Amino acid sequence: PAAKAEHARYVRERGLRPGDPAGSFEFFSRQLGFRALEDFSREAKRLAGKPIVAAMWDMTPFGISFDVTSFTYSDAVDVIAPQAMYQRRMPALSQGINVPTASFHRHGKMLWMEFDFRTWAALDQWVRDLVVYKGLNTADDLVCWQTLLRKHAGMLNAARMGWWMYDMSGGWYSPREIAEDFRQVVDVRRALDAVAPDPWHPDVALVIDEVEMAGLKTAGKLDFRLRWEDYGASGVPYETYLAADFDSDPALAGRHRLVVRDGFRRLDADGLHALAEKAGAFVACAPGVLEVDMNGDFMSVHCLVPGTHFVRLPFQAEAINLKTGTRETADHLTMSLTAGETRWYRLVRTSVER
Repeated sequence: PAAKAEHARYVRERGLRPGDPAGSFEFFSRQLGFRALEDFSREAKRLAGKPIVAAMWDMTPFGISFDVTSFTYSDAVDVIAPQAMYQRRMPALSQGINVPTASFHRHGKMLWMEFDFRTWAALDQWVRDLVVYKGLNTADDLVCWQTLLRKHAGMLNAARMGWWMYDMSGGWYSPREIAEDFRQVVDVRRALDAVAPDPWHPDVALVIDEVEMAGLKTAGKLDFRLRWEDYGASGVPYETYLAADFDSDPALAGRHRLVVRDGFRRLDADGLHALAEKAGAFVACAPGVLEVDMNGDFMSVHCLVPGTHFVRLPFQAEAINLKTGTRETADHLTMSLTAGETRWYRLVRTSVER
């Protein structure tokens, strides 16, 4: 009875009509945990008597609870904190961001990806379970840690989102060299945040209908899963929106050359890269060889396949290598990379937008 009463309140709050899939008890029941979190967050903010931030942890957005849309429109919860995929953490593997950051920006929400990265510093605690230890993709030395951290932090810098460090077992980040390396990464981010954002945005929009995805999972279909790692390796920068958000602003469709909505099988069949090229959208590089994450001020290039690679820039710019300080003014870069290598570039526009 209590759940039914809460369901009726939910339907009224959303202004839903009979027969609307978003108003079904099945879809609503997946969000009960989040609604409880909202109530706790509102009360905590009331009692604090000062501005505080409320965060939610989520293992797999769009995979279990289906409450990302509710979070995006919430008046009480400010931050979502999913973890990086265990099986994609190591260098030379693509990752991809698993939340709709474009919608988050529109509503003042933040992503703080959980960096619970295991390191060699905790080996003594894990030695009895070495298979588990390796299965969680642990950084065995400083070089591995550096490129693992830069792959993920670079991806989030490009999305203008953030992260939080989570030492779940104690000792993972104790070595002085890890703290010093992370300080360097934070210093870069602070410098980027001090720059007025360039207006450039990707030409491709991926639009996600969370209600439909929940229905696919309920029906036992296997094609509901978004292949974030494949999109990350496509060579095509893209923005991700919730359908509820995209539909509320018709101008968004005119902002992009390619809008992919509920067409994930088509992406798998034809390639995100091939569809983008056919639509005349900006593509950064060939598919499957690099993960390129960028905005108009910053670009992170993570190498998946070693070799010499051609990377387009969205406009002519001065590209500053943030490790070496070297500068090159061009509309593309050619770089020789080893597998797992990550390079960061500051982009300073030198021409009008294409």
